[in-house]
Amino acid sequence: FFFAGGGYRPAVSTDGLPSTQEEGTRLPQGSGQSRVLRLDDGRVRMFHISAGGISSSISTDEGLTFSLEGQRISAGAAGLSQLSGPGIVRLPDGRWRMYFSELDTPGAAIVPLPLKSASSTNLTTWTMDPGVRIGPGATLTRSAAHPTAIANADGSVTVFYFRNADMRLYSATSADGLSFTTESAVLERAADPDIVSVPGGGLRMYYNWFDAATGAYTISSARGM
Repeated sequence: FFFAGGGYRPAVSTDGLPSTQEEGTRLPQGSGQSRVLRLDDGRVRMFHISAGGISSSISTDEGLTFSLEGQRISAGAAGLSQLSGPGIVRLPDGRWRMYFSELDTPGAAIVPLPLKSASSTNLTTWTMDPGVRIGPGATLTRSAAHPTAIANADGSVTVFYFRNADMRLYSATSADGLSFTTESAVLERAADPDIVSVPGGGLRMYYNWFDAATGAYTISSARGM
């Protein structure tokens, strides 16, 4: 699912590479940066930017139609002006953690943007985690925006995020999903990452390469590193 032309649009692929765009929009509301999860009961829930925060929408027909559920967390509760789309992982204890950042504004002055998180037991009610994960106020103080996240087999969490100062994509891993102390550059001129698992334990990342003519790009890692 991707946001274009004022709505969330679908594309389908049998192998995750070249994809066929389907007609129409799946959800007209929202402001971009969707993240989609399949629930234990088979339904599909989309989290996305909305006015003043992050909202969710639900589908019972494999993502053909979505119904808006409402706001899940507000920018005010997070102490930010407007939230980016979230990256969401399931923790070893069964809870969920959502990572998000201050949403940068095109053309605005480049300033460090904080990445924060919230936790939930049911994906609907979210409580802010104390402190800042990455950015001003954290151990890693430089900007971190537009995050996505994966839960690793050892219980740690890796977040991938965009840095506006050098237009690169970075990653950082935390044993508890809260304290991040080291980071690595992943790609140049890359933003808005999203990650899916592929057969054999690997990962595929989709991202924006600041090229409006060609849209989204993808890279993969056979070992998930």
